[in-house]
Amino acid sequence: MPGALEETFPGYDGVVWYWKTFRLGEPPQQNQPVLVRFGAADYFAEVWLNGQRLGQHEGGETPFALDATTAFEPEAENRLVVRLINPKVET
Repeated sequence: MPGALEETFPGYDGVVWYWKTFRLGEPPQQNQPVLVRFGAADYFAEVWLNGQRLGQHEGGETPFALDATTAFEPEAENRLVVRLINPKVET
């Protein structure tokens, strides 16, 4: 995913959608799980792959991974969609 939202939209708080279409050069070996890994996502992330919801994560500074084994298409293009909610923090 691209860098921090604040780099592109300084001061914006709210909902952002990211999506990416990709193919892997080499399919995973049989019985090997397919994971989607994130370095961080600020603040609440929901993730889908090929229309199947993989899960969610809350916390802006922590890495996380979601199991995409059942949603991943090894011989086709895959579409990853992420919905981020960056709530406004009142000070």
